[in-house]
Amino acid sequence: MKRIGKRAIMWLLLFAFLFLYALITDFQCVFLRFFHVICPGCGMMRSIKSLLRFDLKGAFQYHPMVFAMPLVVLYILLDGHVFRNRTVNILVISLIGAGFLVNYIVRLWQFTA
Repeated sequence: MKRIGKRAIMWLLLFAFLFLYALITDFQCVFLRFFHVICPGCGMMRSIKSLLRFDLKGAFQYHPMVFAMPLVVLYILLDGHVFRNRTVNILVISLIGAGFLVNYIVRLWQFTA
């Protein structure tokens, strides 16, 4: 249990540092900046900022998968053992991955059109 606690603190501190850095600076996506192509996470920071302002519609418009991010963070913190059943864990993370992929394809199509 101590190992999970230390790992959770490390990840939370890392997320907090990156979030504060993005809030303070005008952080731009590395993929977009250097390759001129959006990445699967483009819009996530603006989406989180909208959530902090309780703007659910704006958050969804910036990145629809923002509502799955708490589960992703739990998967990282708990080494993929969020649910007791291994099959459920794999199914949920696969659905989240598929959601990111579909969102990325749609956004990439809109970006190039």
